[in-house]
Amino acid sequence: MKLYPSILVQAEANDQPLGGYRVWFLAKHWHKASGYIPDKKFKEYLKELGIAKSSYHRWIKEAYDLGLFQQVGKLIKLSSWTSASKLAGCKKLDNPVEIEIDKFINAGWKAYVWACFVKNHDGIVSRATLQELSGGVPERTQRERERQAGVENQANYASFGKVKDHPEQAISVYGEPGYYHQAGEIRRRLPNSRTVPECIKYANRGRKKKINQALAELFSSDATSSNIPIYRLYSDSAKQTKRIQQRDRKSNDLGRPAMIYERMRKSVYYAISL
Repeated sequence: MKLYPSILVQAEANDQPLGGYRVWFLAKHWHKASGYIPDKKFKEYLKELGIAKSSYHRWIKEAYDLGLFQQVGKLIKLSSWTSASKLAGCKKLDNPVEIEIDKFINAGWKAYVWACFVKNHDGIVSRATLQELSGGVPERTQRERERQAGVENQANYASFGKVKDHPEQAISVYGEPGYYHQAGEIRRRLPNSRTVPECIKYANRGRKKKINQALAELFSSDATSSNIPIYRLYSDSAKQTKRIQQRDRKSNDLGRPAMIYERMRKSVYYAISL
């Protein structure tokens, strides 16, 4: 089924009842052709999935209370992607993903939603950054959910060269958090990169661009519309590093990073001055 994990993550961050969102996603998956679904047949579908009657009745009530569902005769009117995103407090949708429906309806589902969220933030990303992006999911919770969902964490480090070649640098960073000496090198621990389970894949982006344009209008203070510069810290090749150096050196921003980390091999990056 198709899932926008950022909606669920933001709804949780805003202390909203997630059962309403779960059943709304299930409804969108079950009946893609229209924004209206037959009440009785939908409940039969939920029963066929093996969801307990008490559970789906509670979820449906939450969906009505939130405004995700509206009763129109014997039909249920479903909120649009834009309306649901706004309701959850989600100012910008990440890419949608495909997930096995059993992972979404069974116990431990929050762990898989988090793995879906991580799928959209691959590469080297710190726990603190993920906490900020998710609206406040604590680092301990991140680790536990990744363990439950089978997300693999890969440790990374940057090399600043041999100690014998740069003794003054070795002295200057001695005792600094994150820096250490190993195999004769000056190294710095970088944030982890992550690999999510194969049951989670990118989905067709569909109307994501239009939805985000609508959300940008609804949230006039959205961070994506600000003029705050965004700098890339990691590079996959020498050619990419050169492009980033040429671009960033044109900037007069005193807050731009002094280093970029170029990938040398798996989990190993070389620190290069900008």
